[in-house]
Amino acid sequence: MATPASSIFQRDLIRHALSDVEIARVYANREFFDNFEKMVENDARWAYRFQRKFSEKLKDRDDIYLEVKTSEELRKRKGLPPRVVILPDWDMSDEDRYDDEQSRRKARTREETSDAAKIEGSALMKKSNLRSPAALEFIPGRRYRGVQGKVVHWVEHSFEEGLLYIHVRFTDKTELSWRITTRMAIEESDLADWTSGDFKQLRVFVRNERDRSM
Repeated sequence: MATPASSIFQRDLIRHALSDVEIARVYANREFFDNFEKMVENDARWAYRFQRKFSEKLKDRDDIYLEVKTSEELRKRKGLPPRVVILPDWDMSDEDRYDDEQSRRKARTREETSDAAKIEGSALMKKSNLRSPAALEFIPGRRYRGVQGKVVHWVEHSFEEGLLYIHVRFTDKTELSWRITTRMAIEESDLADWTSGDFKQLRVFVRNERDRSM
């Protein structure tokens, strides 16, 4: 008995629909596994970076010197020339003592600065409390002869070659001007002995020296 053509066409439509579903499933699986692979790679990179940073925190900065020393001892036993020379009487803790000393010096400097500021502030407060109303009046500084009573016509300032120029022109066509600049200064230059690992000042070469050539 012959199968109707309509029945055959119906089966083909069903197979075509099933093939579309299968193709969609394949694409969905492919997309999922591609994204899953990226997630695994990202997790692996994060884990590697975390372990490397954690290992760096635990690693002693002197370990590299110990490794080099061990390597050089092996080369010496083999009769090979040294690649790196480590100074004799090497002190592993000298750098730690240096850092500690610098920290203490900075702490002392901050304390001294803070104490000086407190003392200065206290002194200013006492002076201000002791001042009478008459003492709060304006007290002139250094006066310039020959300019008293002149009438100011205009005032200007300008910057040229690292200098600040201030000009005060009077109505009689005379002018008062200032040339202002900054100077470099060496606060202190000293010679220190670190043989014991602690700071010991031997000599002070310069203190509060300014460049007077400008």
